[in-house]
Amino acid sequence: MRWLKRLLLLGSGLVLGVVLAEAAARFRTLEPGVELYYNTIERREVPLFTPHPQLRNVPRAGVDTELVSLDYRVRVRFSSLSLRGGELGPAEKPRWLVVGDSFTMALQVTEEESFPVRLGELAGVEALNAGVDGYGTWQETARYEQLDDAVGAEAVLLAFFLGNDLADNRSGGPIRAPAGRVTAAPPTHTDAAPAGATWEGWLAGRSALYAYYRIAQKRGAMAAGHDPDWRRLADELRPFSRSGAPVLAEALSATEQALTHLRDTAARRGDRLWVALVPPAYVVSETAGARTFDAFGVKDPDPDAPGRAVGGLLRRLGVATCDLTPALREAVSAGIEPYLRYDAHFSAEGHEVVARALAACTAGT
Repeated sequence: MRWLKRLLLLGSGLVLGVVLAEAAARFRTLEPGVELYYNTIERREVPLFTPHPQLRNVPRAGVDTELVSLDYRVRVRFSSLSLRGGELGPAEKPRWLVVGDSFTMALQVTEEESFPVRLGELAGVEALNAGVDGYGTWQETARYEQLDDAVGAEAVLLAFFLGNDLADNRSGGPIRAPAGRVTAAPPTHTDAAPAGATWEGWLAGRSALYAYYRIAQKRGAMAAGHDPDWRRLADELRPFSRSGAPVLAEALSATEQALTHLRDTAARRGDRLWVALVPPAYVVSETAGARTFDAFGVKDPDPDAPGRAVGGLLRRLGVATCDLTPALREAVSAGIEPYLRYDAHFSAEGHEVVARALAACTAGT
């Protein structure tokens, strides 16, 4: 029996050690920029999207599930029109369509916390969340065209993510808008379940200790040149440097075509248009910027270059523009954390800052 007691004592010590290490990992202050290493790891297997012939993919109509991560536990619903949220009722207020990528879709916060919903509440309208992870401006414009008549929108707001929309527009091209009026899709039953079907997915959504392991693993693979994400992220960061000006100019030319098409589409449909400039964390925070640029070999950073360029382009096109960078920088100076710890997206506090800035901007145009 003595061996059994020793075995139990050893096992108890190991469990206690893991628990203490997990607690220490959760309370440790993360180094700025780790979200670029951790956020690139696929850590859930919830079927949120379905293929689409023109748009590549769209939210899967009727989904009602739960996503779990170290930063959040969120219920996610998509309506029969593939909008985030429940089914639409009769329009009781003016409707705005909000299009964009993952910063707009906002799967990291609840529907009520997301900036489209909060903007609607502050502006006295019904702002519909039509964001889709990974979209560029051409896809976002086509999605607006697809949904505009179906929801009866009077205005469209494009959230332009300065982090990678320029690169997406440079590599993408015009998309023929889906023909005809979009109709409600049949409901899809999805059981509410924690994110991640494997033990790795389970750990990634719950263990800070495991997150540190994956961050170290990802950082090492990138440093050794064995991870394709390093090249992608390095390319996305080049426009944020003085030496990357030619890359920025090339991407801006492609973006001008996409934004001109959006402007003309909104005018043809008789809808008001705003474009919001959404900065990544490494533009808003000097500390995060220094860490990120150093990690990817950017020796001559110019964090505001893409914002200046896209903002200038929008002014030349005569498009009302809402630059969110000043409001987010002010929030950081006030001690607010507008971005999540392990994820590159907005926190609930960040969404609130963005919603208030957009409400003030759209009220003045």
